[in-house]
Amino acid sequence: IRSARTIKFEISDAKDIEAYGQNSGGYVVITGASGATWVTDTSVVQTSGQGSLTINWDTATNPSATSYTVGTEQAKIAAFKFSASSQEGIKVTKLKLTNGGTITNSHYQNVQIYVDGAAVSTGVVGSSSGGVITFQDENGLFTVPKGGNAVVMVKADFSTAATNGETLKFYISSVSNVEIKGAQSNAKIDSLAANIAITAVDTAAEATAQTVKGYGNLTI
Repeated sequence: IRSARTIKFEISDAKDIEAYGQNSGGYVVITGASGATWVTDTSVVQTSGQGSLTINWDTATNPSATSYTVGTEQAKIAAFKFSASSQEGIKVTKLKLTNGGTITNSHYQNVQIYVDGAAVSTGVVGSSSGGVITFQDENGLFTVPKGGNAVVMVKADFSTAATNGETLKFYISSVSNVEIKGAQSNAKIDSLAANIAITAVDTAAEATAQTVKGYGNLTI
């Protein structure tokens, strides 16, 4: 099911029910409440469908602009908040982050995601290609609980080859850069705007730049 569907059942006619007395074995006449004439009885409408996901900056933990010296390991670059709808939990199986900064690809590495403060248990790290970092695990990089949130912190190492003034910042350029499954259904959910909403995290201008300061200074 790729979109919401509804179902309901009804008993249209008394003839659709056949009942006999437990002791007498005699045929039981079917009536409505208090002996009233039977009328069609319809169930409550039940809705079946897949979950959806909203991604925003996590305002509580998204790092402000910071200067890091070259060689800094696991510097905080960005924090996103993934929120699942009340329909079902969401497994994120693929996530692509785009670097909107000026840093040369070879000047940063070991980009990792931490979910709710813990390194992703699969140990999957991003592979850099053209400024795009890809994380992928078909079993799920992490799961966003039904009606709840998951905070994803992105960290990276700055190479000792990085130069003063280079910047690194990540954003999610398109919903096609996020692939998800239903946590309960385990069925793929299409990467469409109807299923995945990215709010204010989809352009370089909206991302906060982290800057390479260069080497420290010593005053004697």
